Amino acid sequence: MFDLDPPEGDFARARRAARVLGDLLRELALEPFTMVTGSKGIHVVAPIQRRQSFPEARELARGVAEVLVAREGELVTSEWMKDKRDGRILVDVRATRGMSVVAPYSVRPRAKAPVATPVHWEELSDRRLAPGRWTVSSVFERLDREGDAWAGIAAAARALGEPSRLLRELQRD
Repeated sequence: MFDLDPPEGDFARARRAARVLGDLLRELALEPFTMVTGSKGIHVVAPIQRRQSFPEARELARGVAEVLVAREGELVTSEWMKDKRDGRILVDVRATRGMSVVAPYSVRPRAKAPVATPVHWEELSDRRLAPGRWTVSSVFERLDREGDAWAGIAAAARALGEPSRLLRELQRD
């Protein structure tokens, strides 16, 4: 899981960063899924098969983030210190023991009770998309109308052999 954390009020660039990250994940033979967090960012998830080890998954995720930052350094950064990000979006790799993530359909403790909501990939191009677009009073209507955007996430899980090999090739280039 990758947490794209934009500066306050810069969600359009976060949507762009998610699309670029999704392209990179597809280049690595992984299938990306995305979710608005109900706070200010976007999560991008590439499901992997359960038999993969934590160290393998962490190594791949960190490598993906490094390639993304190398390719798109004006858009994204891995810099934790906000004052050193220069308006770039933090690519936070959520692959460290003890780190938490917001679960799909979690209600966030903010005004109007926004809900972390999985979205269809194409929705990242919709300018109306916002991190808190769905709330406890509107998310069920969305599910009735659109269905669960992550309904196929388990079937999309991949082994890490091919993605790891492809990533090593990208890192050599």
